[in-house]
Amino acid sequence: MGIFRFFVCLFLLLSSSVSLSNNMYESFGYQLSSGGNHNCVIDDTGVVCWGRNLEGQTNIPELINPRSVYAGGFHTCAIDDSGVTCWGRNDSGQINVPILTNPVKLSLGYHHTCALDDTGVVCWGRNDSGQIDVPALTSPREISLGYHHTCALDDTGIVCWGANANFPGISDLVNPLQISVGQTHTCVLIDNDVECLGGNYYGQTNIPELVNPTQIAANGEFSCSLHESGVECWGRNLEGQISVPNLNTPVQVSMGFRHSCAFDSSGVVCWGSTEFGATNVPELSFAFDEDDTDTNVTSAVLDIDANGNFDALTDGLIILRYAFGLRGQSLIDDVIPEDANRTEAADIEAHIESLLP
Repeated sequence: MGIFRFFVCLFLLLSSSVSLSNNMYESFGYQLSSGGNHNCVIDDTGVVCWGRNLEGQTNIPELINPRSVYAGGFHTCAIDDSGVTCWGRNDSGQINVPILTNPVKLSLGYHHTCALDDTGVVCWGRNDSGQIDVPALTSPREISLGYHHTCALDDTGIVCWGANANFPGISDLVNPLQISVGQTHTCVLIDNDVECLGGNYYGQTNIPELVNPTQIAANGEFSCSLHESGVECWGRNLEGQISVPNLNTPVQVSMGFRHSCAFDSSGVVCWGSTEFGATNVPELSFAFDEDDTDTNVTSAVLDIDANGNFDALTDGLIILRYAFGLRGQSLIDDVIPEDANRTEAADIEAHIESLLP
């Protein structure tokens, strides 16, 4: 997103109390991840997990400033200030984290785990089908794991390895933006289109009509996509996992083996299999008030002049001036109030730059 659009969106959000924008949860550090029969969220309190716990996958260990969490088949991992920590089932060594160098992303399968770090893609855990034998990759930027296979997006396109990984046509897809791997199928987001390849015995690759899809998700034997009309799911529906309930401005969809969850303006909504309590969402804290705006952000992050309040005529005007390219004294002339604690142009510029994505 360009600087102008970024700050205009923030200005409108705070001054007009509009609904959540598509990246709101992500912008505030919130995250949702669904595994086999459990889910995990990062909210204002840290990591919260619920659902199946027979293997300890929801027993969260001590974490230091966790910034991302990932739910797998029967295990869970998080990235925090100490690196990568995993817990839950370990029958194949899937929680035995190897040495990693600045890990930035993870993906968890049913019995194996992969990380994206400065060295590329590193995988560990079960390898009965070669799913952790990482081939040569060129600047990988995303990974996704299924039951017996693994895929990555890199500069050469889509590269997959493991059992039944290289479905006919998958290497021919041009400009892939996102990839998501299910049990025996793989879905790819390409510009404004979705392609699904592989096993189709439940219709999990029979893509319905989608309008400008922005996210694709695959797990088990079904698929879901976030598009202009909301969330659409297809494939196996024995437990109601593709029967999407009414959602209010959904911004992310996440899938387990037989259930689905989404972030919308009300928080987390889950549907599908009720076994193990995977759809019983606990009380979560996202600091959103009744107007769907974040009061913490209002009073701190967007309080450009640091007087304790967001004011459209001062903070908002500075944001718009910055977006139009004004710097130095021209950025702050005649808009700094008497109670401001951040008054120098250089300090204000530094604060604004810290907000940039």
